[in-house]
Amino acid sequence: MNTFYKPEVFAASFPELALADEFRTQENMVYFTLEIKGDGYPVYVSGVIEASEKEDCFEYNASSDPQNAVDIDFDYLEVDTQSLALVEDFSEYEVSNGMKFKLTEAQAQKLNEWLKEHAIEQKTNHLKGCLA
Repeated sequence: MNTFYKPEVFAASFPELALADEFRTQENMVYFTLEIKGDGYPVYVSGVIEASEKEDCFEYNASSDPQNAVDIDFDYLEVDTQSLALVEDFSEYEVSNGMKFKLTEAQAQKLNEWLKEHAIEQKTNHLKGCLA
């Protein structure tokens, strides 16, 4: 029987961990932290995942006149649940640095929302800077 090993099928995931409120990007890599929020010891897994670049547009208006609104194209990063992330750091969790894992659907969706909002905010700030 010929079967192919698919690491994303057997990769660990951490559905009990929630996405921390901050992330950073460097080129097409997204650095993030999954954590259990609480008063006790910090329980977290920090990871990095490769994202793909997507395009979209949003309506921008620098004035209060609705007829001056224009569609602005922007690029943003998006992660998926099939791409594997790598553990970069951890505390109070049974993982190891370099271990591969995958994001749950909810974790990926939340991270993608933040990545898109971040890209829109950067583009808006750039436009405001050009108009000033």
